[in-house]
Amino acid sequence: MASQQPQLKSADKRARTSKDQYYEIVKIAAEAQLGAPVDKSSVVCYVQKLLKEGTAVKDVEGLELLEWACYDIMPESFFREAIGPLRVRLAKIAPKDKVTAIDCLESCLLHWDLSSAQQVAALLDRTFPSERRFLFWNIATTYLFSLSDQCPADKQRLYRELSIKQIQKAAQVAEQAIEAKAKDKPPRGLQSEEELLLFFDMLASRGDVAQVKEALKGPLLDPIKELRLGRKDLLFRALRFLRDAKEWTLVYELARDALYPESDSDGRESQISLLACDWRIWQDLTEAATHVMLSDIDFIDKQHGSPACFDDVKRFVERLSAPELKYLAYERLPEVVAEAEGYRSVAIQVIMLKIRYLATTTPQGDILRKDLADEAVDVAGVANDALRLYLSLEDGESTSTDKESERARQDFLPELAVLSAVCLVNHAGVGTTTSPRDKGAPRPVDRRSLLLAAAVLEHQLQRRPSTAAYYSYCLDVKRTIVDALGPVFFDRLSAVAPELASGPLLSASVQSHYRTSLKLRMPRRLADAFDCESYSSILQIPEYTERLRTSCTMVMGYVEELRAQRVTGTRRGDILGSALLDHITDETKLQVNIDYGSFPNLGSSLHTPLNAALTLGPDLSNNRSHLSLLAEQYFSLLTYKAPAAYKPANPAAASAAEHTLPLIRAVLAHTRRRALGALLPVIQGIPALATSATETLELLLDLAAANQTGNADADADTTTPVDKVAGTLSSLVAVSYARDGAAAARAAAAYVQAHHDRQTARDRSGESSLRKEVLAEIKKLDGAAKEALKEAQGWIVAARGEIAKSGFSQQLAQVLLEADDGGALGQKLEEAVAKVIRREGDGEVNILAKKIADGWRANLDGWMQVKWE
Repeated sequence: MASQQPQLKSADKRARTSKDQYYEIVKIAAEAQLGAPVDKSSVVCYVQKLLKEGTAVKDVEGLELLEWACYDIMPESFFREAIGPLRVRLAKIAPKDKVTAIDCLESCLLHWDLSSAQQVAALLDRTFPSERRFLFWNIATTYLFSLSDQCPADKQRLYRELSIKQIQKAAQVAEQAIEAKAKDKPPRGLQSEEELLLFFDMLASRGDVAQVKEALKGPLLDPIKELRLGRKDLLFRALRFLRDAKEWTLVYELARDALYPESDSDGRESQISLLACDWRIWQDLTEAATHVMLSDIDFIDKQHGSPACFDDVKRFVERLSAPELKYLAYERLPEVVAEAEGYRSVAIQVIMLKIRYLATTTPQGDILRKDLADEAVDVAGVANDALRLYLSLEDGESTSTDKESERARQDFLPELAVLSAVCLVNHAGVGTTTSPRDKGAPRPVDRRSLLLAAAVLEHQLQRRPSTAAYYSYCLDVKRTIVDALGPVFFDRLSAVAPELASGPLLSASVQSHYRTSLKLRMPRRLADAFDCESYSSILQIPEYTERLRTSCTMVMGYVEELRAQRVTGTRRGDILGSALLDHITDETKLQVNIDYGSFPNLGSSLHTPLNAALTLGPDLSNNRSHLSLLAEQYFSLLTYKAPAAYKPANPAAASAAEHTLPLIRAVLAHTRRRALGALLPVIQGIPALATSATETLELLLDLAAANQTGNADADADTTTPVDKVAGTLSSLVAVSYARDGAAAARAAAAYVQAHHDRQTARDRSGESSLRKEVLAEIKKLDGAAKEALKEAQGWIVAARGEIAKSGFSQQLAQVLLEADDGGALGQKLEEAVAKVIRREGDGEVNILAKKIADGWRANLDGWMQVKWE
């Protein structure tokens, strides 16, 4: 502190000699940052003095310095109470200083002080009426202010009507210019698409259907006119509003006009373009209109080169009857393929195979299998055809030119590899049941089919590394989409790879996104949206940011790291004390936002999606996130140990049971009520599985042991090492739950035993101690938990021992190479897969097997670091 005194003295001297407000603020800010703790309040007192006296800060630099000095001292609300009004005063004393006013508006928006922001925006609009952007800034901030809780309840309607009247006036000016056919657009009228969308959103917020219908029929808000200009957003918003209002006649008319353009000058009907062929538009037509695109097989012929062609027709294809589906997939499309050549032929073949796979996932597929006894109407047959087309493309067996062949290989080899892998995953029985009569009993999973699917994808990755790198870059978890893609990659990571989750991965990839995005009340993107005049974003960013603050993905990032560090015994920092978790209360509704768009969705809507089939358990939810966070708080409470250097001011009072135990009991009782409140809706429909903690541990162990062998009916002596290791790896989540359950039981038992020992030492009479029967049950529970941990650890150690033996990767390669003993169709598929993964001989399979074995070994090495005591 002594080294900082010269700076304080210099600032104080400059303030006294110059009599300049700026240097006085420099002195006060320096005291707040460098002075004693008592001096930190000086900057707050100075700000309150300015407010009370009605004095304004004369330059923006001084005000920013005050704002910076108060940032770490005062809560967020202090900006709205003090700094924001000072920003308004600064803008008013220099109304012609555009740069200062814009800076004040930006600061108020980032700190979400809408009252001050509205005043500054209105001042800019009045001072610079020729700059049209200030008009819409004023309208947008006034509208946001009317919707927020910062606006007094009795004035919310006033401000909302004021903003709507302003934009209606701008719309009226624009309409008058259109009717007068003026060459120049009026500066204070609506012009851009964003301004039209803002007008529609504000008009729709009133809920006046008649007014919206009248506006849609006008020359300004014409959705069809905007669609012709390549703008679809207004049409989508209009359809959504009218659908919610049950205006089905107008919905039908808009959707029909969008899909069927008017005839051209020669009297010929315009073709349906992909711009209008959107499922959301088709969905708004009547049931009869949904089959219009189906009756025109030429659509597939014309749009075969578009990656979205299959997605455009998929929803309609699955609605076809069995005869119609048979005609489309097995009669008409083969004829189109026979008539086509080169790239076009390959493209239509790929679409045909996707439609055939789609047919296998529909209820009509069972009828097709009976009608087409000679055809392979199942996933194995589709996989066989896809792999053979894949091989022919790789070998260059095409009548097209070299340029077309190379283009076909680039476009369709990845699609065929993915289609084949999806078929193999489906063939493996992942996520399916044996039959509806089995009440959801899981079908045994063919792990070899999963390994073959991975082998096909790995072959494509090695053959087309540039393409794979391109898609990897496109699908990488960018910071801006962590909230939606984070659960796909990191959910239950601590249960599968605890060592990986305990490191900096989650902190760098998940938590840093929220720390950066939520550092201020609103992100920098809101100010950028004003600069870019993106008014749709201005209305959406606040809502998105609030959802981000209550995101299940954010809670998941902290919970997974907490759980992994607890399991591995490595604690770094107070994660539960994070500022982002402080506002998560019992009443907080956590938002779920998961994007499964990176998973190929080739099946029908009635079929289990690929992401659901491959998941390790239920998706994130509000209840699950609360319970996960609650569990970590339990562990933190029960296992807490005060630092050795900690010395309470009154040791006698701190150690007294009447001082500490009531507080702990209150915390535990409150936490238990939270847990029961969240669990009650979940467990009411579940039959009683266990009546005691010991039986619950046994149940968890049974679940973990269910997959320890490759075949439940196989004898232990005939189970191969690959089956044993694969079984353990497939049950890691269950093993993790068994470990957590046992650890929780031991922690609770230790806590109760410690309480009993303290009571015994305090009261030798034994009246306040636990009864012998209770202590016996506690010791029994602790013993059962210890045995459960020992058994779970034994599975991991055994699997690690098997994979460490020499020749394991060769055994895994043999599993990939061995032929299936099924029927003729199975033999064909085996041959097709073998030709793909053995293009360079057995060496390619051996390399893949070694890569898989190394990955398994590295994960089990991480599990060896888990604390089992």
